[in-house]
Amino acid sequence: MRVSPFAYLEQKDVGLPPIPAGIPQESNILFRYEDVATNFTGSVWNDTSGLGYTTATLINGSGDLSSGSLQTNPRSGKVLVETNTNIDVKSVVVLFNTWKAYTTSGANRDYFWDMRDAGVDNSGYFNQNDSVATGASTLFGNDGEYYSYDETDGTVTGPQLTTPANLTNGTGNSAGGTATSQFLGPNGKLAYYPKRMWHFNFNSTSPLGIRTTAEGAYFGSNDSGLESSPLAYFSIIGWSVALTSTEVDELVAYYKAQGVLS
Repeated sequence: MRVSPFAYLEQKDVGLPPIPAGIPQESNILFRYEDVATNFTGSVWNDTSGLGYTTATLINGSGDLSSGSLQTNPRSGKVLVETNTNIDVKSVVVLFNTWKAYTTSGANRDYFWDMRDAGVDNSGYFNQNDSVATGASTLFGNDGEYYSYDETDGTVTGPQLTTPANLTNGTGNSAGGTATSQFLGPNGKLAYYPKRMWHFNFNSTSPLGIRTTAEGAYFGSNDSGLESSPLAYFSIIGWSVALTSTEVDELVAYYKAQGVLS
């Protein structure tokens, strides 16, 4: 986890309480997708929030029930989250890995997600070549930020602003970034099996608005499905509030307690 500097004063050691293993801000969850082995039926990933606001459908992919993930196919696969009521999502966590190599080359786009058809077009796309739009009214602009956790080092990076430099190592970059907190990540376009947890707090004045009249939010692809990535999803959860640094630590602890993260 994050480590803060401290000064040693001559005093007795005081044990810190463990981080609670419950999910943070549970009462403010809008949709909750977890435990694929139990909750995936046909092509639908069942929402366990109990609210019934959204439906998540796997399109052109497969469920690896033994590992507990949904795998989107490169160049054609995506997870589509649609709603039956208007919701404003202030933050989202995505727990994923790259289960096989990308099939793209050069400047061909690999999408992490595309929120532009959710109903409120505030430029919520995210791919390695175009990166993100960061204008004041966009999903990632203003005070938009993200946290990342990678199983290889066991630490949380962030909060970082959702800028092209942080997310993809700039724009027009066909290789993306090489950091665990960047897309594409340490292995570039090759498979990368360690799980990564990314939590996004969206622009507080322009949240992700998913509307009943729109197609919804696409994870792992643009809306056409022709520019998608080979991502395996272990969990996707959305909140009506932003999470604090402490709550992101609690989220990591929760996934560890569930045996999903190491």
